[in-house]
Amino acid sequence: MLIKLYCIGDSHVSVFLGKDRLAPLYPEKEKSILHDVEVVRLEGILAYNLCEYNRTTKGREKLEAELARIPKQSWVLISAGEVDVRVHLIKQAEKQNKTFEEVADALTRRYIGFLSTFKHDYNLIILLPPPSSYLDEDTIDPSYPRYSSETKRNQMTLVLTNLLASECMKEDIKCVHIYSKSTTRLYKTKKRYLWDGIHLSTYAFPYLLKQVNEQTNLNLKIPFGWWCKEYVRRVKNSIIK
Repeated sequence: MLIKLYCIGDSHVSVFLGKDRLAPLYPEKEKSILHDVEVVRLEGILAYNLCEYNRTTKGREKLEAELARIPKQSWVLISAGEVDVRVHLIKQAEKQNKTFEEVADALTRRYIGFLSTFKHDYNLIILLPPPSSYLDEDTIDPSYPRYSSETKRNQMTLVLTNLLASECMKEDIKCVHIYSKSTTRLYKTKKRYLWDGIHLSTYAFPYLLKQVNEQTNLNLKIPFGWWCKEYVRRVKNSIIK
């Protein structure tokens, strides 16, 4: 049986298209530049609420509908958590007078506990939250609100990333992330890893794919033509800057 990789979740699954743009919204699907990779973008799902039915985005319903059509034992990469960090977790820590670790731990147990119910039918990979969307000087897009500062959001992202990675290890769920590559020691986001200030760019793509290949038997290869175009694009961007 042909084993494919299905990337399902928030807008950050779009990075696996291999292009600096968003995948179409569910129920549309789009193939990646990679063979045997399919990308499905669900609308703005929260990791904390993914286990619940009847939320505004219908995240659980959509995820379960997608899993129902996917052959058992396929590799499934799930992405959620960036919106939680950008909008909710720091606000909740302040509101409840809790530490970053406490609110991130509550999310981790709830999110991974839910996803672990699928691990016997599918090989799961979690795309851990990317670095903070928006630099402090960026203009806010009303469609993508933010709370607190760039550095605090990146500190929260690091806390959540470490907790999720630890819980995934306990549950035998794979995980990949871009945090250490895309964030400075001062908790600042490296701009090139977000193509629009919000979503993961093609700079992140090879790095994430390398991690996927290291943890699976898929051996997914980026076409040579993509590398050529990407090299030219990066040179042009560096000249313009």
